[in-house]
Amino acid sequence: MVTSRNCSLNFQLDEFSISRTIKWTFHVDETEMSSKSLGYDMIIGLDLLSELGLIINCEEKIVEWKELKIPMTTASTKFKNKRQLNSILESTQEPTSTRSEQNKLVKILDENYRPADLDEIVRQADNLNPTEKPSLRVLLNKYEELFDGTLGDFNTPPIKLEKKAGAEPVHSKPFSVPHIHRDTYKKKSNVWKR
Repeated sequence: MVTSRNCSLNFQLDEFSISRTIKWTFHVDETEMSSKSLGYDMIIGLDLLSELGLIINCEEKIVEWKELKIPMTTASTKFKNKRQLNSILESTQEPTSTRSEQNKLVKILDENYRPADLDEIVRQADNLNPTEKPSLRVLLNKYEELFDGTLGDFNTPPIKLEKKAGAEPVHSKPFSVPHIHRDTYKKKSNVWKR
């Protein structure tokens, strides 16, 4: 196949992750027997597969990318319903270890930080008897600045970290933010910048 044009695309391999975006320059096939007539929107070649480190394991009938593995499918593979397809996609979005941490972080970031109602906290302390509740209120009043709804500052002398003998520094790519959570992160980073 000879091509005269290229096209740069941003796309995702949704079966693996909806948070990883790939940018790649593809060749455009403008012949009569184009990719549309073949039934494919694009064909991923060995150059991209190698660049991504995507492993096609025909013996185990799985495709592996990073730490994620999914079963191979064929053109005849039919999903019985949308729920089955969604279940497969949801289970491969992010590794379980990072998915739960990501959800916790987003919950924390989505919180609307406002000053705590100390009287209400004392009122809701059902585990305390009526004679203990005033002591709790005194304690909360003593540290009232901790409940003003802001992050505040941690004032401590600088800490020096000692490197173990023979240890090598590690460099890795930053943790990516899934598109679905980008607005939450932007909102919080703008608040923290103030």
